[in-house]
Amino acid sequence: MATNLVSSVMQFLTPDMVSKIARTFGIDPDVAQKVVSAAVPVILASFAGLAAKPAGAQQLSQTLEQQRPDMLPQIASAIGGPDQKAIADTGSGLLSTLLGGGNLNGLSSAIGNFAGINQSAGKWCSD
Repeated sequence: MATNLVSSVMQFLTPDMVSKIARTFGIDPDVAQKVVSAAVPVILASFAGLAAKPAGAQQLSQTLEQQRPDMLPQIASAIGGPDQKAIADTGSGLLSTLLGGGNLNGLSSAIGNFAGINQSAGKWCSD
């Protein structure tokens, strides 16, 4: 049976977690769900594109190996808490390193436009 990676990631992003994200960024929960629903497949597709490049798979693998095994639970517990800025900065830095700063800014802008949030609100995932 094939694993659908987008579905697996979306299962992690429960409605409660998306609501916490919405509260954190001061946006409507429906808008946050729209952002998450757009961002997950785009980011995973970007990773696939990176893996298809020479040395890209190696870069992706090395980056993942450097992460803590408890990273996902740590992210989940940090949302809405005092450590959320540090976690967001770490995630943004990793994405910027893997995808390139310009690509990350473009991705964040496109997702913000898709979800109907203004440019400054859309920058949350690239700042």
